[in-house]
Amino acid sequence: MMSIQSWPKHDRPRERLIKQGAQALSDAELLAIFLRTGLPGKSAVDLAREMITQFGGLHNLNRVSLADWVQIRGLGEAKYAQLRACLEMAKRCLSHELQDTPSHLLASPDVFEQFVRVQIGLSDI
Repeated sequence: MMSIQSWPKHDRPRERLIKQGAQALSDAELLAIFLRTGLPGKSAVDLAREMITQFGGLHNLNRVSLADWVQIRGLGEAKYAQLRACLEMAKRCLSHELQDTPSHLLASPDVFEQFVRVQIGLSDI
């Protein structure tokens, strides 16, 4: 298994994010940037893929308990706290963005549902 450091620079997730934007990355690559490191014999991207499979997708990370999180080798309480902080920051950013949305735009059922989900913490961030 090759570590990400041994990949060509233009293929590395962090470098691709900077050059191409976050939208160009897969869910596993985005999660790998968050993780920063993998394990011996397993790159951060490999670990991220395992997590996505285990948790049923990136969108389910906001529902993962600490007990489930630590079942994956290499994940501990510190990284879980970091994840929860990132999710809360994203939730607050989304919430502020929606609060700044002119009220006539919230008349759309889809946008209103998104706003309510964020407010009550059910958003799939």
